[in-house]
Amino acid sequence: MQLIVIMAFFWFGLALPVQAGEVSRGAVQQGENGRYTLSVSVRINAPLQRVRAMLIDFEHLNRLDSSIQSSRVLRTEADGAVVVEVVSEDCVLLYCQRVTNTQRVVILAEGRHIHGETLPSESNLRYGQTDWRLTALSERETAVDFQAVIEPDFWMPPMVDMWVMERTLRAHWQQSIAAMEGSN
Repeated sequence: MQLIVIMAFFWFGLALPVQAGEVSRGAVQQGENGRYTLSVSVRINAPLQRVRAMLIDFEHLNRLDSSIQSSRVLRTEADGAVVVEVVSEDCVLLYCQRVTNTQRVVILAEGRHIHGETLPSESNLRYGQTDWRLTALSERETAVDFQAVIEPDFWMPPMVDMWVMERTLRAHWQQSIAAMEGSN
C-alpha cells in the first residue's frame, strides 16, 4: 500500500510549497486492471548531484521517508543493474499495509534517469515500474519527475480512495523534499 501511496515512490495534486521546494503537479489514478499510476513533479532546492546521491543510496532510503522500514542491495547483476529490496509500512485511515518491493534498478542518461522494475517473485506486488527523471534547473535547484505504475498483490479496502491516497502521497513527498534540501 505504501508504495501505492509513496515511493515511489510520491505525492500530490496541487502546487504546494514544501520547505523551499515545491510540488508543481501530481496525481494518483486507478486503472480498470487493478494498477495504480502515480505521478508527481517537484522542484527541490538542492543540486542534482545531491538529489541523485540520496535517491540511489539504496541502503539508506529511510532517510527520505519514515515509512520505509528497511532498504538493502540484494545483488548487483552483470549488466550493472542493482537489485534492491525496500520494506515499508504505511497506514491510511485505519488500514495499515506492509509492502515488500524488490526492484531491478538501472541508472541511465548519466544518472539523470533511474528506472526500476519490480520482481514479483520477491515482492508483494504483482507488477511495478518506476521512473525518476532528474533535471538540473540551476546549480542549486533540481526538477524531479516521478512516475510509477504498480499493481498490489494484496487486498485494499474500498475506503482508501484516490483523494486519501493523494493526501498521503503529499505527506511522503514533503518528508523527501525536506530531507534532500536539508542535506545541502
